[in-house]
Amino acid sequence: SSLESGFITKSLDAMVGDVNLFLSDEDAEEEDNDGDGSEAPSLKQAELDIMVADDGYRRQGVGKEAVCTMMLFGAQQLGITRFLAKI
Repeated sequence: SSLESGFITKSLDAMVGDVNLFLSDEDAEEEDNDGDGSEAPSLKQAELDIMVADDGYRRQGVGKEAVCTMMLFGAQQLGITRFLAKI
């Protein structure tokens, strides 16, 4: 499944880019470090994609703000424990 959010500037009410989460459940790649023989837990992970399409809004922090907001939402509301970023 996926979750997409376009971000909109306050002054133009126009979308200048987008940020997406593509969700998946993956087996943890970590080894059994505690020696109890239990299997590693399943990780809820998401690929995070960001694009600021409007050149006039690049290098102004709007992409960072959108990514941080989406990561906070993903962690708190969806239980995501690992993010893979594509920029």
